[in-house]
Amino acid sequence: MGMPAVITQNQTGTSSIWFADWMQTPFSVSFGAVATGVLTYNIEFTLDNIEVTQIGPFSGNANATTAANATWFQSTVTATTANAVGNVGAPVRAFRVNVVSSSATAFVTVTFMQATFGR
Repeated sequence: MGMPAVITQNQTGTSSIWFADWMQTPFSVSFGAVATGVLTYNIEFTLDNIEVTQIGPFSGNANATTAANATWFQSTVTATTANAVGNVGAPVRAFRVNVVSSSATAFVTVTFMQATFGR
């Protein structure tokens, strides 16, 4: 059974990212979002190699990019204003939540679960 990851994003902007294990076979990530207040949000994913470490003077992988420079694609949960569920069945590198518009007190909490994560 996979380990769930929970990301909450309040206000307009993008959340931290969650890295799926893209090498799992079969690849399967499900997610459920709970929206509170008045907001519009997307659940997005990238295929890009995002660099997360920097050790000493070396930047790790020369072919990597930052989360800010990655190309993000929208999942089936796009321009959503209420609770929603979805899944991705083809390998991707990472997920994030993008709140496009929001009232001052609104937020969305998304739980990601990968079926074979950590095996």
